[in-house]
Amino acid sequence: MFKYDFSEPLCASCEHRKGDITKYCHGFPNRKNPRRFRASDPKYKAPKWCPKRLRASAVRIYRCKDSQSWLFAHESILLSRNEMYKYAAISEFRYTLAFEYHSGITAKAFYELSLTCNCNELYGFTLETCDVIEVDDGLKAYSFLYLGAGEYKPGHFDSAKIRGNSA
Repeated sequence: MFKYDFSEPLCASCEHRKGDITKYCHGFPNRKNPRRFRASDPKYKAPKWCPKRLRASAVRIYRCKDSQSWLFAHESILLSRNEMYKYAAISEFRYTLAFEYHSGITAKAFYELSLTCNCNELYGFTLETCDVIEVDDGLKAYSFLYLGAGEYKPGHFDSAKIRGNSA
């Protein structure tokens, strides 16, 4: 079994951060001057006041657009069940956004809960085989392919490509 890393991206990799010795954040569009990092703020991780961070994580469920897309996604599931592959292969253009809600759950907490209990009962939505669950905290989005029977596998999924696919 693989160990998955759900670490937060570093603040140094953000496009809004400016400065080497003293750090400034230019991510606030309504502010004239950038916000300076305080000594009490984390050195490497994004602070609580980061403008990219969402107050409550967005959980999005993507479903296959049509029956042909479902067949191709089902083939992907057969490959993903193989223990040799660490991440699931997901084709973004075959999916469309079905449901979105906000909760305080992190990607790591979602994955740990999915290993112990059925998330269908936990959140009140019914998942179908081949659905993709995306947990987005604003800093980084993590995606999980639902393999059926309470099985999830992390995967690479670019939801920005899907925004244009919504029917």
